[in-house]
Amino acid sequence: MRVAYYHEWSDGPRSGVFKKIAAQVRRWVESGLDVAVFNLSARDTADEWRRACGAAVRVEQVVWHSRVERLLRMPRLVDRMLDWSPDLVYRRYGPWYPAFDTVSRKSRLVLEVNTDDLAEARLHARHRYWYKCATRGLLLKRAAGIVFVSHEVSRKAHFAGFRGQRRVIANGVDLDTIRPLPAPQNDSPRLVFVGSAGKPFHGTDKILQLARAFPGWRFDLVGPGPDEMDAPLPDNVIAHGPMLQRDYASIMASADVAIASLALHRVQIHENSPLKMSEYLAWGIPVIAGYKDTNFMEKVDFILELPCSEDNVTNHVDDIRRFVAASSGRRVPREAIRHVGSDQKERERIEFFEQLCRGAGR
Repeated sequence: MRVAYYHEWSDGPRSGVFKKIAAQVRRWVESGLDVAVFNLSARDTADEWRRACGAAVRVEQVVWHSRVERLLRMPRLVDRMLDWSPDLVYRRYGPWYPAFDTVSRKSRLVLEVNTDDLAEARLHARHRYWYKCATRGLLLKRAAGIVFVSHEVSRKAHFAGFRGQRRVIANGVDLDTIRPLPAPQNDSPRLVFVGSAGKPFHGTDKILQLARAFPGWRFDLVGPGPDEMDAPLPDNVIAHGPMLQRDYASIMASADVAIASLALHRVQIHENSPLKMSEYLAWGIPVIAGYKDTNFMEKVDFILELPCSEDNVTNHVDDIRRFVAASSGRRVPREAIRHVGSDQKERERIEFFEQLCRGAGR
């Protein structure tokens, strides 16, 4: 089976999305698929994709420098992809463009939906929200299949009514690339967060609340820089800025507890499978989260699941204190998280591909 992976992503290996896509592609190749990557990007990252995906994967990239140039150059990338004659095109769900209409006529299109796109669009300018409302159906109705990363998003009313077959496959991580860390022996707790600046649903403002409540704890923020925070940093917080995984491995090694997203309620999501959770657990670090993780629908003792609400930190300071005390000097058993590995996730995804290809014509 020939599978083209189309995505519009400009960040390099520091980003979780880059690591996820590369891990997916490697697993597909290991499973015998013929895979090519087609990337529309604001930066030249083609060599980084080639190194991450492996020599067996063809990488085609078109770089744009303005919104107009993006629209003009996208058809070129789509033409290259269709000239490769894929049996199936896998795309991270994003904006609709006229040039993409030809894809579903010449190949089976599968969309990966990672979030509630309408709720997230409301956080941006009004014209972007209305464009999303007016055009999203033009893409969704052409999909032969839709993969959701959570049950909750798959049940959203505005994803109903489209003909594509559906599958829920939570995000995972390539466990072969991350070794579990030995438990640290800190004199006082150390907590770590990995994310991005400018994402209100990460809840970095709540992490600062937590830091002020526990001045004796140390907090390391990987991704946001000190100039990108909305408030001055307390003395016990260090914002390191963007880092490669190999560079922040030492921070992970010293962390007792990790912090996942604390404010997904701001985009009307209460259940999801963010990439950072799987990575934390791959390191073996217990996690505080403000949502239900799709990979752990049943309660486990290494995840503190706070309510998905604006006051989830301020109203649960005692719960957080007890969890951190119980987690300090401990690590998560590897056996408890095998199911988040990308080998299992991609077997499920490939089975879905095969089901679609065995079904009705294009």
